[in-house]
Amino acid sequence: MGIGHAVNLGQVATIKFLGVCSYGKASIGLGDIYQNEDFIEVNNIRFYSPSVEINFVRSHIIARPEIELAIPFKSSSKTSVFFRGGYQFPLKIYTNRLEFRGENFYGENIREEESIFSNNLTISHNEQPITSNVIEMKGVVIEGGLSVSF
Repeated sequence: MGIGHAVNLGQVATIKFLGVCSYGKASIGLGDIYQNEDFIEVNNIRFYSPSVEINFVRSHIIARPEIELAIPFKSSSKTSVFFRGGYQFPLKIYTNRLEFRGENFYGENIREEESIFSNNLTISHNEQPITSNVIEMKGVVIEGGLSVSF
């Protein structure tokens, strides 16, 4: 969802000043764990597949002010190339969790989740516990593309 103001520079280009707010989900694959018994158990859920995929998942709301420059291919064209830049920052972080994916006893795909801040879970990197966000959805954003108006 967003709002903006366009400034037409004649047949040469259009500059847009935009404010965007969006809800999203980010995910990073952390790898697999492999069983050495009959199953892997997470929160009383048993995975019988040879390995269980682990992902770090985060849901969030971000805000992003942007400036866009759109240049038409020719003066009467409804097709233009655009370049956009902005800075995004999180407004709200809803969840930081690990997602486990594998198969149950019957070969059906199942998943289970666990908060990274759970008391029965320790996540570490270079032997140091991770106690804060792994994914930071803030920083400079640069985009480009092709725009077609109907």
